[in-house]
Amino acid sequence: MNNPVVKQSTNKQKPWLNRLSLAYLLLILLLALFANWLPLGFAPDSTMGQPIYQEPFQWQLYKSGTPFHWLGTDNQGRDLLTVLIYGARTAFLISLPAMALATLIGVSLGMMAGYFGDTGIRWPLGKWLAGIIAVLFFLFCAFNTAFSFPAEAGIMGNVFFKIALFAIISYLLQKVLGFLLLKLPFFRPEFPVPFDFFLLKIIELLGAVPRLLLVLCLAAFFPPAVDKVILLGMLTFWPSIARLTRAEMLKQKSLPYVEAAVALGFSPARVLTRHALPNILVPILVAVTFGICNLIALESTLSFLGYGLPPETPSWGQAINGFRANTGAWWLLLFPGLSIILVVLALQNVNNYIIRYLQPK
Repeated sequence: MNNPVVKQSTNKQKPWLNRLSLAYLLLILLLALFANWLPLGFAPDSTMGQPIYQEPFQWQLYKSGTPFHWLGTDNQGRDLLTVLIYGARTAFLISLPAMALATLIGVSLGMMAGYFGDTGIRWPLGKWLAGIIAVLFFLFCAFNTAFSFPAEAGIMGNVFFKIALFAIISYLLQKVLGFLLLKLPFFRPEFPVPFDFFLLKIIELLGAVPRLLLVLCLAAFFPPAVDKVILLGMLTFWPSIARLTRAEMLKQKSLPYVEAAVALGFSPARVLTRHALPNILVPILVAVTFGICNLIALESTLSFLGYGLPPETPSWGQAINGFRANTGAWWLLLFPGLSIILVVLALQNVNNYIIRYLQPK
């Protein structure tokens, strides 16, 4: 028997907490976006003539007219308030694109695996051979680009542009080779593509190694750069999205509306995008929100350990790293740690509100 008192207390949430979390996230995003125009008084890389490990709230300096650091300085003499604001930009600049790319890959692969399974796609032998050659070509070019591209080459996104270019070339290579091989009768017999089997094995392979250990091993081969950290986040976070999407797609596949859409002759692309995808968005949004939290924590961990980002890039984890050399500098642990904790808690609270709002009443 359901207890109405418990049900009422469970459904009745604190709206002020949701508004406060959303307002805090919007404030952090606005500060990160417009950091260049804020009257901070110090540049994020300004260290000339600045004292290191200056304590916060030195009001006597403010009264005397000397440069005043509200939250103190770090181990390089940088203003900690400036580092925190620009560090928020770094955290979102890494977590949002990495999670968007991981979601795009994970949702696409997971829906295909759940819908087609191991027998839903059949390829001729020539197309199989062309696909294997194209995939090997893409993997060779992509990893060579990612590992050897110089970090100081400048423009953000060069790695992704090259990888996208290699993906297009690989696709065209597969089409041309497949067309030529299918001219021969030997390569025309069709065989099923065990797409679900391959995807699960890849997910199991990547999941067999702890994520942080895998990221640290890969980061050792990457030159320090923001786009490399985004690439690492994308490579290590898409399997969880793909596994969740596959499981949800298997549930939706057996429902009557999908069977009716297939019976009406709708194409698989229409069935997946217009009918199945809207019904699996809620768990995907939950996973995306938690993924952003994990990516922010991962970026801070990498910066704290000295991997991934150049030393001149402001980061919350890099600010906490200064506490290791001087354990008396409590502000280097308190303020960056609070920034990470509050952002993660606000994201999780907003995520809970989204779940309750999107769930059917």
